[in-house]
Amino acid sequence: AMAKFKGFDKQSQKSKDDFNKEWIEAITRFKVMVGFKSFNLNLKHPKTKNPAKPHEAIPEIFHQWQEIQSIWDRRSLIFEAIYQFSGQFMKPWQVANYLVAIREPLEAFDILLEASKNQISQEDYGLHCAALANTLNVLSYYEDALQWAQKANQAVSNDRYFQVLLADSYWLCRHCDEANTIYQNLMAQIPQSEDDSISQMFSDFFALETGAIPSPIFAIQIGKKLSDPSQAEEFWQLAEAEFYHNPYFRMNHAYYLTDRGKTERGFAKLATLVKEMPWLREANLNLVEYFNSFNAALGKQIMPELEAEVRQRIQENAWTI
Repeated sequence: AMAKFKGFDKQSQKSKDDFNKEWIEAITRFKVMVGFKSFNLNLKHPKTKNPAKPHEAIPEIFHQWQEIQSIWDRRSLIFEAIYQFSGQFMKPWQVANYLVAIREPLEAFDILLEASKNQISQEDYGLHCAALANTLNVLSYYEDALQWAQKANQAVSNDRYFQVLLADSYWLCRHCDEANTIYQNLMAQIPQSEDDSISQMFSDFFALETGAIPSPIFAIQIGKKLSDPSQAEEFWQLAEAEFYHNPYFRMNHAYYLTDRGKTERGFAKLATLVKEMPWLREANLNLVEYFNSFNAALGKQIMPELEAEVRQRIQENAWTI
């Protein structure tokens, strides 16, 4: 019995350590994501008011975190906690970037639309344009997003994140040559590394905090070219954690899995996306193709309520391929 309790204590401590580590990582990511020049949170124990570790200072968040499996949902929970502390100090474009990251782009768009009614300072103009472009891309308004990405790059030159946003916007509008020129220029700036592991490559290329090209679209291109199955699996796991907020990435991850014979996994990912972001025309139309395929193969409907909902939505919006 004693050995059992000792094992429980170790597991409990590991959980606390993991939470504290993810909290610190989320703080760094939040700072980059919302565009804080400097950012720090001094957490205090709720009773003693002394400096405390995250699991002690915000125990209710820690307990919720313990129940969540996926890294992206754990991260969203921590982001929401950070926002509770810092939201009052954030500008509309910063709030919008945060909302897109926690997969609430419609709210982000409403905030940016409201902010656009007022005079935007010269200091904030490029950042506001970039936030609009980012939000509109997630909402699938690609042509509009491209215009705002161009304005952001005109307002602030040589900003790596704005350049990635412009390249992604070009790609989504099928201006692939313009997009690839920017991707290649950014890739040329990555220093040679002796470490050729997937995790190091991902950190150098795609991670928001450290990567030269934190682009879900370029990540898809690279991921599709990986021929080694274990490397590909590791890459797509890292990419999914990094870009889960981006519906274009999630759609293409589903297609990638289906192309490699993992049809049920691809279907599950696309169905989850459609339930979460029902406005996505492409995802709805392709989900119907999965339903058609499964229905024909199995001779029965697998998720009849979702299928009916998707078909009705397509009809109401007059969506066609």
